[in-house]
Amino acid sequence: SAYELAVASGFVGTLAQWQVSLVGAAGSTGATGAQGIQGLTGSTGATGAQGIQGLTGATGATGANGANAYTVRGVSNVLSPWIVIFIQTIAHGLAGHPDYVERYLECLSPELGYSTGDRVKEFTSGLAVSTTTTTLTISTSNGLPALVPKGGGLNVAITAAKWKLVVEPYVFI
Repeated sequence: SAYELAVASGFVGTLAQWQVSLVGAAGSTGATGAQGIQGLTGSTGATGAQGIQGLTGATGATGANGANAYTVRGVSNVLSPWIVIFIQTIAHGLAGHPDYVERYLECLSPELGYSTGDRVKEFTSGLAVSTTTTTLTISTSNGLPALVPKGGGLNVAITAAKWKLVVEPYVFI
């Protein structure tokens, strides 16, 4: 055996001592081997622990005003474009008499500094609104409503074809 050859060559000690003597100092790290082949996909691991709370984000932009969460809007009565001396009655679709009726003029084409789609709630009337438990009636007079131009100043009568009237009934819940 190799042990016997070591003893014949002058080693003094037991087999176990000889085996320990065979371990030398650690060698230097060898070169990196070539990339092995791709292994099979393993099974999905367990879900990890919840991460720490992230930082609070920046405040977002202010959103547009919406309807009150405690109101329901009925069917709008729309007069488009504005018509002089006109009466229109529609079913508003609410369960009972409206608690509130909103009215506004909406610009159909630019006029008085307003752009298409602009809504104006403040205007001289020329308008009567009445409601029942089931209907919403609008009636216009023989004059046109007037409003303050967008840039300011005195009230100016609208051009009927450039504006529509919207009347919206609401009920509080």
